[in-house]
Amino acid sequence: MVWKRDEPSPTGLEPDIAREIAKRLGTKAEFVARPSGMRKPRMEMLEGDLADIVVSTFTINESRKERVDFSIPYFTDGLGVLALPGSGIESSSDLEGKMVIVRSSTTGFEWAKENLESDNVISSVDVEQVVERLLSKKAHAYINDKSSLEAMASRNPGVVVLPMYLTGENWGVAVAKGRPGLLKAINSIIRKMTSDGTLVRFRSKWMKLY
Repeated sequence: MVWKRDEPSPTGLEPDIAREIAKRLGTKAEFVARPSGMRKPRMEMLEGDLADIVVSTFTINESRKERVDFSIPYFTDGLGVLALPGSGIESSSDLEGKMVIVRSSTTGFEWAKENLESDNVISSVDVEQVVERLLSKKAHAYINDKSSLEAMASRNPGVVVLPMYLTGENWGVAVAKGRPGLLKAINSIIRKMTSDGTLVRFRSKWMKLY
């Protein structure tokens, strides 16, 4: 939901949110790409002072709060499952014994580690290869944020997003530890963007495209 290929700058829900936050802070958003080689780039870029904020489908959880601070939520999503039609997967228990793709350093990866046998978890697949793996039946399912899966399914009619949710999750803006003033200002802006309809407008603009 961020940077689209072959475009000079990011477009999408979260880039719009980032630009609006920057505007209301009295500045202009400058987007930075993650350096190669970082294992957990969203946190590492904040800790290394390479970014002031991260707005990138960043789920708020307790382990991440140990390293970075989060704003109040600006979006609620949850982990879903992408699979072939007629997969027979109707609940989380149906994933047992199946080959499941996840992306490393995501909440989907953490869920898979806790709930599935490690031999059945595939985390070394590029996102561009996910659908191919499913269609060729080299994997049975892909776990990610449901909104992202719906975007993928809209572009690939051979796969479907299953009705179930594995988790419910809140996304927040992340800032480095020790910046309480910035965090307070962002929280105030998110509340105002909620009350004045800006977040609803952004979601209506973009979610139908994902």
